Amino acid sequence: MGFRVHLCLLPTLLTGLIVGCSLPEGNHHRARPRPLASEFAVFHPPDPGETRSPPAPQNPTGPLRFEAALALALRQNPELRARAWKERAGAGSLLQAGLFPNPELELEAEEFAGTGELREFEAAELSIGLSQLIELGGKRTSRQQLAGLEQDVAAWELEAERLRVWESTAHSFIDVLAQQRRLQLAELSLALSETVLEVAARRVAAGKVPPLERMRAEVDVATQSLAIDQERSAWRRARLALAANWGGTEALFDGALEGRFDTLTVVLPELPALQQLLEHNPELKSWEAQIAQQRAQLGLEEALAVPDLTVGFGLSYFRESDDVALHAGVSIPLPFFDRNQGSIMQAQAALLQAEEERHAAALRLYRSLQDAYLELQARTLEVQTLQQTLLPAAERAFALAQTGYVDGKFSYLEVLDAERTLFEAQARAVDAYQGYHTALVSCEALVGTSLRANEPGVPDHD
Repeated sequence: MGFRVHLCLLPTLLTGLIVGCSLPEGNHHRARPRPLASEFAVFHPPDPGETRSPPAPQNPTGPLRFEAALALALRQNPELRARAWKERAGAGSLLQAGLFPNPELELEAEEFAGTGELREFEAAELSIGLSQLIELGGKRTSRQQLAGLEQDVAAWELEAERLRVWESTAHSFIDVLAQQRRLQLAELSLALSETVLEVAARRVAAGKVPPLERMRAEVDVATQSLAIDQERSAWRRARLALAANWGGTEALFDGALEGRFDTLTVVLPELPALQQLLEHNPELKSWEAQIAQQRAQLGLEEALAVPDLTVGFGLSYFRESDDVALHAGVSIPLPFFDRNQGSIMQAQAALLQAEEERHAAALRLYRSLQDAYLELQARTLEVQTLQQTLLPAAERAFALAQTGYVDGKFSYLEVLDAERTLFEAQARAVDAYQGYHTALVSCEALVGTSLRANEPGVPDHD
């Protein structure tokens, strides 16, 4: 009768319990926030074990500036908060990777409840001991390195998400500013159409022009009223899109946004200088960390091909003779069939895939930067042409046509044509400024730094 437990060597157990429960150190390159909007705080998950219910999201009221919109978005954006929790989870993975396997306690009783002399428990053999798995091939170190690199990847993904939230919030803010201007232009156009209608009505009443001119003026007023309704609806949608960046389901901020829209805010740098900054894009850094992670995964799979040892040490007691004896043992798998070759092959392919995807991501980001840069150049030229030539000429032509219509020098159709030319030029200017600021924000988000001379990281404001 026997009862046996394989008892691990005490030095090994103590080493496992002390070192395995500590947080291993690793040499990793943690993500550092890019200069763009780094002065704004972002959401940080609480420490492990700290229970804290998420605060109710804030939705601003009153006038809204870009800084306030960005601060809310970086603190409350749901996707950014989720990324922050993913990075925090990596700390737990790193801790777990450094832990030793638990020892096993084994109790065993042999040679009892049989027949003859073995019917009783008197002749039983009792054993007690501990056994410990000893990992060979550097498996624990490989797991620690892999977990640390996984945390690096999560950190770079968090930084990429922070810049994406900045870009989305800035684009939404620009959209609202542009839509505000379109709504103002529609209201101004309606006011001018109503003024022309009053003049047309007086001239019809005086018999100077046929009633058809007043009817045309009334149709133009009705058309402008419809345009105001459409622009107001688009303005409300743009406001809702802005509020969604900080998790808001409605836009409670009042009045017009505070921001300078019709201004060129930068001297455009050369494209090669921006391309050098693109090397620090967090998406590319994330791919570099993923490549290192796949190399660590390959190292772990190669280490897993090395068999592990299981050592045991214990004590046996023989009741029949009242003798005590020690027992010890070592076991090791024989790698005849499974040498982890399939997983090693998979890790090799995953490493090559990560390198190809990093190359593809770099090309895509370079193309995005080139597209945004060329758009910024085109919009800059368009804005300068509108400011210096087209808008002043259209304003003078409409002023002359309006004055001449009052004096009877021009027909209503000529006034209407001058009015439409003016507002088409003004609407084109709004589109040009919107395209300019949007392209500028895209360039800044890609290189992770502000290109503005004043107030780095935020659009100029009044």
